[in-house]
Amino acid sequence: MDFWRINAMDKKNKNPNVPNLRFREFNEQLVYTSFGHVMKLYRGSSPRPIINYVTTDKSGLNWIKIGDMPSTGNRVFFCKERINKEGSKKSRAVYKGDIILSNSMSFGKPYILEIDGFIHDGWFVIRDYQNYIDKTYLCQLLSSDVVQNQYKSTAAGGVVKNISSDLVNSVKFHLPSIMEQRKIARFLELIDQKIEVQIKIIDDLLTVKNGISNKLFKLQQIELSNHYLFEYLIEGDKTAVDTSCYKKITVKLNNQGLAFSELNREMADTRPFYVRHKGELIIGKQNYFNGSIAIVTEQFDNCICSNAIMSFKIKGIYSDFLYYQISNNNYLNSQSYKANGTGQKELSEKEFLNFKIWCPQLEVQQKIVNCFKSLDLKIENEKAILNSYFQEKSYLLNNMFI
Repeated sequence: MDFWRINAMDKKNKNPNVPNLRFREFNEQLVYTSFGHVMKLYRGSSPRPIINYVTTDKSGLNWIKIGDMPSTGNRVFFCKERINKEGSKKSRAVYKGDIILSNSMSFGKPYILEIDGFIHDGWFVIRDYQNYIDKTYLCQLLSSDVVQNQYKSTAAGGVVKNISSDLVNSVKFHLPSIMEQRKIARFLELIDQKIEVQIKIIDDLLTVKNGISNKLFKLQQIELSNHYLFEYLIEGDKTAVDTSCYKKITVKLNNQGLAFSELNREMADTRPFYVRHKGELIIGKQNYFNGSIAIVTEQFDNCICSNAIMSFKIKGIYSDFLYYQISNNNYLNSQSYKANGTGQKELSEKEFLNFKIWCPQLEVQQKIVNCFKSLDLKIENEKAILNSYFQEKSYLLNNMFI
């Protein structure tokens, strides 16, 4: 912590105008102000009906939407849709280098544009701040709990919350000098860069894992196999139990495993619930093709799930080998046509048990499982590092801004 002067005084003596963490060379008082005094907000606008102005022509102008925002970082490099010149006359122009702020849906998130374009009324563009606030510092400040908590306490709306320009302008905070802002901003940017690199490492590992999975579990090889799931699976117990005596579990999507269910609806309890045990394969009937599949671990042993989730005991094949094979994306896609129903399609136990699988010798299965397990361990370790970066960033935001 040599970088910091830590204000570790007791609460009675602590100066409320000084953050908990601060670079040593800065000791002047911070200015207590609000956004309305240091910047101007301009709301976007949309030509209506928008469908009349969207174009695929190369002469079209960037039409920036929330779906164009990056999953990591805060810089916007491209957008999917364009509007024609007539539509642009009824919208708000924004330019490379501008900061835009979402005011609905995922409200209060700032982004820096790397493109010119136009924004609808779900965005603000922030301008005339440069004499008071460093751009990068402003983005970090807007993401901090100091600001976000003020939004959340007064954001308007029911299911979809939104923030007004009056609300943003009323947000209060303590502002350091430009020099201090720049040092804080550059330091936090270093952590953001570490986060982006770490996410790339994880994405690359997942790509490697997916590539290996597709190589090992070739659809042609599975189709030529004479093995079916009914040879290796036995339906789980279907004795309905008192739901008040057990913890409920559900299967997450995208091969993300199990989770305890937070639902507490009486309607849900009118369905039969069955006890599930460690080692069983459980699958969501409606979402198997979206990766709703898992092996019950010790953490979820002796919990219950509804009859919307099928369960099987596994025999004659390594459970992990089976899981890796039938959760492979190519395998899922190749079987998806077998779901039944006109609306929300559902996979039946009978149909599922007739899926073909590849079943090599146990020694081969074990080698394949070991390969995937080592990759999974590496991915989990990298995710833990990523989580530590997020925690570090959150700690700094909470202690460097007041």
